[in-house]
Amino acid sequence: MGKAIGVVAVLALLVGAAGLGFGYYTLNKVNSTDPILTMYLLDQTILKKGIINTWYNFVEIDHAIGVTETWLTINYLTIDFNVNPGESVIFTFTGRCVLDPSMTVLTYMRFQFVLDGQRLDHPTTEIRGWSENGQDISFSVSLQTARSISSGKHSITIAMRSDRVNNYIDEFSLLVQTYVP
Repeated sequence: MGKAIGVVAVLALLVGAAGLGFGYYTLNKVNSTDPILTMYLLDQTILKKGIINTWYNFVEIDHAIGVTETWLTINYLTIDFNVNPGESVIFTFTGRCVLDPSMTVLTYMRFQFVLDGQRLDHPTTEIRGWSENGQDISFSVSLQTARSISSGKHSITIAMRSDRVNNYIDEFSLLVQTYVP
């Protein structure tokens, strides 16, 4: 009986070692050499989540507001993009806002996204300030949102508004990214 237990123990060790060896081979050899299995694993893990597409537009010229208390769309900053089913979007606007240096009273500039021709009320960013010594006052401005929108073709740009015609922005950019949450 003692001999039978010893044989069973040796046999169990051999089966266990073979199982470990097969597991090692599967993890390290099959996944890296089998293109169908590798594509399936990539499709199930990496390609289903995260950033899918990116669009970017940068404008370096000064863009003065020109009129007061009116929303103006910056058409040459527009990005046309496509959203696939199951994707969401991130919009990011950045730039430099310069307030009229002749203003010794409070002045402002306000910014919002314009999606498919419709201004989005939220988010909004606003820059306020005044000059005490006639020098330009500049601020970094940024606006960002992430949201779900319908699949299909879309366009995005920025609208701006101010209480002074000489307030302007320059060196501004717009970034659109689609992603799967």
